[in-house]
Amino acid sequence: MSNAFFGQYLLRKGMIDAQQLAKALTAQEVMNKKLGELALEQNLLDEKQVREILALQTKADLFFGEGAQKLGYLTQEQVDELVKVQSERHVCLGEVIVTLGYVTKEQRDKALAEFIYEQNKREKTLPPFSYIEVFKRERPFIEKFTTHTIRILQRMSGIFVKFDRYEAVKNTIELPEFSAQVDHFNEQEKRVIRYIILLDDEIARIMHSKVCKRNSVDEKEVSRDESLCELLNIICCVSCNSCQMFARLNASVPRLIEGCSSCAFDKKETVILVSLITPYGPVKFLLSFTWQE
Repeated sequence: MSNAFFGQYLLRKGMIDAQQLAKALTAQEVMNKKLGELALEQNLLDEKQVREILALQTKADLFFGEGAQKLGYLTQEQVDELVKVQSERHVCLGEVIVTLGYVTKEQRDKALAEFIYEQNKREKTLPPFSYIEVFKRERPFIEKFTTHTIRILQRMSGIFVKFDRYEAVKNTIELPEFSAQVDHFNEQEKRVIRYIILLDDEIARIMHSKVCKRNSVDEKEVSRDESLCELLNIICCVSCNSCQMFARLNASVPRLIEGCSSCAFDKKETVILVSLITPYGPVKFLLSFTWQE
């Protein structure tokens, strides 16, 4: 049983189709304003200040409110009030789906109760980090990369992301249509950590669109590969900066993995696959460790 979002659950149950889910998610995004939009609406910030805060977020692991405070544009009280307004106005996907006429209120309520029961049952049987107990040496790095990948994907794309599961990988792993890699090398210039993000074509397209929209860039002016490699670079830089050990490592420039449908590992590597989920579908990334002295 996998972790899920309610929309994906309805899709899996056949209560809505993929096109209806996409329309509902778009409508929900329009209804639920981001903190920056609310600050503009209430004349607490201007557009130039919002752009500066967004730019800061590409360099530091900060939420929008934290960035606004760091730059001296908002107080803690103002941020708290914006968060309160944002929460009070929040429209759930189930409500949007009913409004659009895809399901009745009764159907939604029944499905939501079943969904909550299923997710609660899963959480009780699978503690989040139970899969990496055997990776004692790697666990701090796995946890940091997981935390920062979730936060930055969510922050840069505006798509809510949550953890699903960990899986140990033995010999090879099949790669989806979009994969990009960053390597970390020790002082002897030997690769010790490899990070690969794995996105299917649809999720890569959505991420690219969201990142361009956030940065006020025309999608046609920036390729999908460029925007997602930039996103990968931010994830790895933030993760490295938060780990004291990474201060002694050199990170490569993110690059696309082309011309192969699988990635192979040797016997010396410890490899773990991290599965995340979004309302639009799964996101995965892979970490391999060699620890060459």
